Amino acid sequence: MIRVVCAIITRNAEILCVKRGKVIHEPYLWEFPGGKIQQGETEQEALVREVMEELNLKVIPQMRLKPVRHEYPEKSIELIPYFCKTNGDAPPILTEHLDFKWLKPNQLHELNWCPADIPITYEVSRWFSV
Repeated sequence: MIRVVCAIITRNAEILCVKRGKVIHEPYLWEFPGGKIQQGETEQEALVREVMEELNLKVIPQMRLKPVRHEYPEKSIELIPYFCKTNGDAPPILTEHLDFKWLKPNQLHELNWCPADIPITYEVSRWFSV
């Protein structure tokens, strides 16, 4: 089981979504930014590092949501989402992704998501509808 963290980055009641590149697993699908937890890292440390590497954004993890386990044909992952804040209004600088969008929670389902991220989109929408 590969442990992966992802950031639900909120700003002005919108959520950051990123589109995967063409040379990685699940190309051209949308996801929440993040990545694998390295040995010796906490979930929060991995999240801060991954978002900085991928988007040049400093995030502050706020709250952990329920992890999602997903079985791909070649691997199993546990995707651990965190609501995060980011400092300032600087746009992401894409280093691995093709595109980004800031969407309202009720717009998340308009995108073609990576399978492991889909349950998280529903969980996030529920948080904002309360």
